[in-house]
Amino acid sequence: MIGYVLTGALLHLGAAAPSGKYFDHVVTILMENNDLQSVLSQGTFEASLASQYTLSTGYSAVSHPSEPNYSALISGQIGPNSGDGICCGQDSHMNIVDSLESHGLTWKAFAEGLTNGDCTGAGIDTDHYPFLYFSDIVNSPSRCSDLLGTSASSDTQFISALNAANGWPDYIWLTPNTKDDAHDTSIAFGDSYLAGLVPKILSSTMFTTQNAALFIVYDEGNDVPCSSGGPDCVYASWSGPAVKRGFTSSNSYTHYSYLHTIEDNWAFPTLTSNDAGASVMSEFFTASAALSTSVSFTPSTPSVGQTVTFSATVSGGAPPYGVGWDFGDGQISVGLSTTHVFSNTGTFNVTAAVIDSATPAHIVITSVFVTVQPSISPDFQIFESPASLTIPQGGTGLATITLTSVGSFTGTVGLADTVSPSGLSASFNVTSVQLSAGDSASSALTLSASSLTGGFSVNVTGTSGSLSHSALVSVTVVSQGTPGFSLSVSSSSLKIPRGSSANLTVTLTSLTSFSGNVGLSASASATGAVMTFNPSTVTLSANHSANSLMTIAIAGTTTAHVYKITVTGTSGAISNSTAVTVRVLKHSIVKVQGLQTVQPGQTVSLMISPLALESGDSVTMNAIGLPQGATFDASTGLLTWTPALSQGGTYTITFIATHDGTPALADYQFVEITVQKEATACFICTLLPQNLNMFWLAVLGIGVGLFAAGTAGTVRVYRSARRTLRLNLRSL
Repeated sequence: MIGYVLTGALLHLGAAAPSGKYFDHVVTILMENNDLQSVLSQGTFEASLASQYTLSTGYSAVSHPSEPNYSALISGQIGPNSGDGICCGQDSHMNIVDSLESHGLTWKAFAEGLTNGDCTGAGIDTDHYPFLYFSDIVNSPSRCSDLLGTSASSDTQFISALNAANGWPDYIWLTPNTKDDAHDTSIAFGDSYLAGLVPKILSSTMFTTQNAALFIVYDEGNDVPCSSGGPDCVYASWSGPAVKRGFTSSNSYTHYSYLHTIEDNWAFPTLTSNDAGASVMSEFFTASAALSTSVSFTPSTPSVGQTVTFSATVSGGAPPYGVGWDFGDGQISVGLSTTHVFSNTGTFNVTAAVIDSATPAHIVITSVFVTVQPSISPDFQIFESPASLTIPQGGTGLATITLTSVGSFTGTVGLADTVSPSGLSASFNVTSVQLSAGDSASSALTLSASSLTGGFSVNVTGTSGSLSHSALVSVTVVSQGTPGFSLSVSSSSLKIPRGSSANLTVTLTSLTSFSGNVGLSASASATGAVMTFNPSTVTLSANHSANSLMTIAIAGTTTAHVYKITVTGTSGAISNSTAVTVRVLKHSIVKVQGLQTVQPGQTVSLMISPLALESGDSVTMNAIGLPQGATFDASTGLLTWTPALSQGGTYTITFIATHDGTPALADYQFVEITVQKEATACFICTLLPQNLNMFWLAVLGIGVGLFAAGTAGTVRVYRSARRTLRLNLRSL
């Protein structure tokens, strides 16, 4: 049976119908001794991979130490494998190898550092290689021949097996050494190992031409329970072409569930009551429900010249999906997620057409209306910090006046002050500041009290041409010796990514033997910022200081560029405040301009352009998983590749961008290039409505002219979950 597969936006001939319920081939990689939350917080690549594909937040190990967990994974029981250091051939129970071979399926079990066919496990940690536990494996020369070694870290032999032209094993296992699996190193070390290995797996011949799945799991954790009730929650993620994308489940699973999933995939009988009673992880794999889609975009009220992110959420049907976009202004794009910049105001009907890989293919079309407002005019904002302060008679105080560019404003801003009533003097260290687009600058305002006591208002005005904005500083002058307190923050300026948070330390200091409780509060200049204090009330002893931890959380949907956060401490009639300026770092996106098509012998040219989020940041680029013959110039961002006739298939390239800004950020982007090997008849053309216009024929890649060309390819780009840096991908 021949199936048609849509890759990006083009149809091409696929592989034969899968022999398994969920996948034809499966690769399993075991990592070591870390709980789920630690891996997600310290393993950047693993978190990104789980967000890109799937994550089970309810997956638990079954025992301690390592060996019983490995035994459970492939035999459904622990038996004589209850402790580490037990090897070899001690267990006579049936195992997954018995099930595979009895159903005519093939298998290979790789281990870093193992000698091919060595059933003694010399040179490796046998606790982490469960095939050596079982007597019917170690006593069988034919089965021992399927125990294979691979080079540490590079795993050359393992990757070569996945890149074979055909004859791939149905079941493949990889045990890294105790450095690469994080057992003797750290989560970061193991994460770096997987960041180098997984893209090679996903871009291998087996994964680009077959219905394959990759399972990465940790054997045991630190007894941190799962929200679903499992006692030892560990990282467990399925990925690959047979797997859903962007899917997370909190349902309860264990190592026995993994075994039951393998058994259910190939209709094996269960081995024990443990795996028979464990839930199958079927929800992580692509389903055959009716194709449906919904469209979202941010920001919800864009302006002319502002980047708008469009996302199609697709379910049902047969992945992978192709998505074509018509923005209603004469411009088009492709991809599950894309961006667009509107050049005019008005309301636009943005249409998305989705086609799946079923035979016959299914098509669903949906649309949304987007109202585009006028662009943000160049302007500036002015903030004061603190907003209020207390000064003794004859004393001085200091406030900082900060100006921030908005809408690419560039120019000089003059500063002036007005004090009311008289009795307080104010002076700037600089009376004009120069602003560059997107930058901030400040001037120090010195406030000098006379012998008069009471309240004073200092109105500070910033002027640039016809633009004028003001800030107000409230000053209370008290008699010498009046008890009070001062309030300060650990930083008056922050950068926070949209959808993230940051912490500050608020310090309160007793003045003139003040003692008592000080309540803390905060307000923001715009919606979308939430501030909390721990504690919210601080008790001050005379002539001492005390701290509170302030958390500022920025909503993922905010459209604000800059926030002024006013922090206020109040105790009775005494009140002091200060200000914090927060610059919002926008989520970044991958922008694909146009459809990249090639034929074998023609050149793919892609320009990868990283854009730092703040001026002055230094960005470096790296590429992993380049197909044979492809080159990537990190200094220019140019990827070039001329595929040979034998290189038909889909290739996953991981681009990594890092920059040295504050905070330092990294972004992983998965780019798939598919080269179609043979011309494909326009089977889907007969399924299209008669009135479907030529735009959709072009976007969906099914026009007669496209297939008459013989061979074609396309680029698919998927958004990574942790995106803090923008990568622009454009055709040359």
